[in-house]
Amino acid sequence: MHPRWAYPAGMLLTSLFTPSSPVRPGALAASLWQGEAPPGLSIQRWHYLGEPREKMLLIWTVADESERAWLEARMSPYGDLQTWVTADSTPGMAAAMARDFDAFGQFLRALDYSEEEIAAAFDVRQRGAAASSIEEAAAAAAEWAAAQSAQA
Repeated sequence: MHPRWAYPAGMLLTSLFTPSSPVRPGALAASLWQGEAPPGLSIQRWHYLGEPREKMLLIWTVADESERAWLEARMSPYGDLQTWVTADSTPGMAAAMARDFDAFGQFLRALDYSEEEIAAAFDVRQRGAAASSIEEAAAAAAEWAAAQSAQA
């Protein structure tokens, strides 16, 4: 796991669960309630997607792989569980929507980015902010990427 993806409570995970049989929700529920949950397993969000509840989106943290395995063992028999290690970059996206370079810089510094990395991140975003269209922004980003490659 990339060190910048570390999460204070352990490993942040995002899972998409597709039940194999929507008419058997009781078996999944019973399995989830069986036994003691590991102490480091924490559910951040549980969302039902679609109508009727076609899929579930789960955002959760674990202290270690054994806790991850505990929940996966309870859910996997009842459908397809896809899980990814996740980086919460919400502050970075919020800064982008607010066009707030100061907040974006604070976000990157909190992740221990170097000032050189921050300058490069600002450069491509400033080029996009100055563009008059999505196409112009994409062209500016391609120009930026070529300049970055030339420096490497």
